[in-house]
Formats: sequence, C-alpha cells, structure tokens
Amino acid sequence: MRADLERAANENKNDLSGYRKSVDRVEKYLQSDEEVLYISSCQFTEFPSDNLKIDTFKFDGKELVLFVATTKKILVYYKLLFNEKIKQFPVDEIKEFQVVKSKIAASTKFRITTLTTEFDLGIVRKDSAAKLEKVLSDYKKRNFVALHSDTTSNPFEAIERLSQMLDNGIITKTEFEEKKAELLKRI
Repeated sequence: MRADLERAANENKNDLSGYRKSVDRVEKYLQSDEEVLYISSCQFTEFPSDNLKIDTFKFDGKELVLFVATTKKILVYYKLLFNEKIKQFPVDEIKEFQVVKSKIAASTKFRITTLTTEFDLGIVRKDSAAKLEKVLSDYKKRNFVALHSDTTSNPFEAIERLSQMLDNGIITKTEFEEKKAELLKRI
C-alpha cells in the first residue's frame, strides 16, 4: 500500500473499521503524482445540478461510502458484493463547502458544491470532521493562491474567476477589487 494512503488510513483508523479491503481497492484509482490527505467512511448523498434525481449509494437504508481527499481530487468509493461505484470530483472544481454541526446527534454534515454537482457527507467523529474541514479549507486557499499567481491567462477570464470566488465567499470585495485593478493594467 502507498505510504500516503497508509498514513491517512492510520489517522482515521477508527472510522475505517470494516473498510480495510476497500482502502486497498481505492489505491488503483490514485495517480502517482497526487497525495492522499484524508480518508474516512461516511454517509454520502449527491444532488445533481438538474435537481431531478437524487443519486445515493444505499444499503439497508444507509448511504455508506469510503471518502478520499487527495491533492488533486475527491474520490467517493462504494463496493457491495460485485457492484463497485467510483465518483471523482477534481479539487479545482470545488466552489464552496458548508459545515453543519448537529446539535442533537453527534455528527457533522458537509455540503460540498462543485461546478457540476452538490453532495452531502455525514461524518460522526468530531476529530475526523475537523480534519476534513481543514483539508477543504486548504483547497479553497490553494485555489485562491493559484489564481493570484496566474499570470499567463487571459485577464478577462481571470476576472471572471475572481468574480465567482467573490460570489462564493472565497475572497473579499477588497481582494477582488485589488486583483481586478492589477489585471486590467495588463491590458
């Protein structure tokens, strides 16, 4: 097993009881140039952008999956008998995420929105939820830094991306105006 996958699995070993074989199977979907940051079992529900059909992985009324976050993508893996499903979402397509901590149950729900879909993850353990929240926050920061360091793209495209980041609350109005002025000077 890859060292990064083993490390992430050991960090959340309490969340992975009964998922050891699935952790091994996930490795074939990982690229050599990406690093595993987080892995956990969780409940998963996807809401496609057309909102017509909810796509859920269900077994006995529950949506149980293996969730993997790497430096390049989010991977959702499910296997029951001979039925194997995999969904992958590139990190640079994550628009926003929300954390909803339950006051009644000891669980945390993450609502993640990408360019093409929206999905919920249910995580029970607080320390596991805190780790995932840090990984998702780091994604947002990295996407913002990448945009700031992007000097080769079309300035109008960069302003459009900045506007989307402003709308999604990733950057402030001041940061938007400063970067926009900088980009307009290059025209």
